Amino acid sequence: MRKIYTLALIMNFLEFGAFASEYETKDKTYKATCRGSKKSYSSASNTPSIKNRPRIFSLTKEKAIERKLTGLCKGKYGYSKDENEAFKFNEELVDQRNSAAIIRKIIGLCEGKYGYSKDENEAFKFNEELIDERNDVAIKLKLVGLYTGDYGYPKDENEAFKFNEELIDERNDVAIEHKLIALCTGNYVYHKDENEAFKFNEELVDERNAAAIERKIIGLCKGEYGYPKDENEAVEFNDKLVRKRNAAAIRRKIIGLSEGKYGYNQDPEAARLFNEKLLKSRMK
Repeated sequence: MRKIYTLALIMNFLEFGAFASEYETKDKTYKATCRGSKKSYSSASNTPSIKNRPRIFSLTKEKAIERKLTGLCKGKYGYSKDENEAFKFNEELVDQRNSAAIIRKIIGLCEGKYGYSKDENEAFKFNEELIDERNDVAIKLKLVGLYTGDYGYPKDENEAFKFNEELIDERNDVAIEHKLIALCTGNYVYHKDENEAFKFNEELVDERNAAAIERKIIGLCKGEYGYPKDENEAVEFNDKLVRKRNAAAIRRKIIGLSEGKYGYNQDPEAARLFNEKLLKSRMK
């Protein structure tokens, strides 16, 4: 049974790596899982910090936008019902490449919502235009669409695999994360092969890919992405990068010492002293 996912579920998938739902066919059930259903495959953005405050504001704004659109479509929240105004408002946001607005437009075209007339061919064409721009939202919607037969795409798992591999050759971050999760879980047509996931990520680490380096450290800390759990190795690897003045490694070390993450033992005083050392070295 095919299912068009709600805006909330898709935004979960796109922004927070927590999308996990099932869609059934006559012969089998797939678990469409990003960053693991049984394991939680983490990302750098999951690290709590003061930097998340702008995101909280952004989420508040997105909810206000969603309420306005719901209000215009249904005559709620003090808004007069005006689907044409809802359509125009969302199109303005689409022109700004707002992720939620793009998803609303695709869902709107597929289901006749948010002031859009139902037109799956138009949904397909619009998403393909964004694919040409290498828009991350469009890439993820196409992959889900090819697995499920939604968003104007025919169900074609082999095409999803080929599309993702083409993006891998471009070193597209969305495709890389997709493949690594697939190799670790056995989802998305890939065969489960954690050794292959390990080798692939190490190849990216050798290319100094920042996301791959982060995955390696998280993998060593949690036993994920094909890495054996070895927190000492994680610290040693990160400290090696710190000595090269790698900004991301320095951030990880300070957070690690402050909060007991990335394999470091919690030691706020050591974090302070390390930061003071950085200040003195940059004042010279």
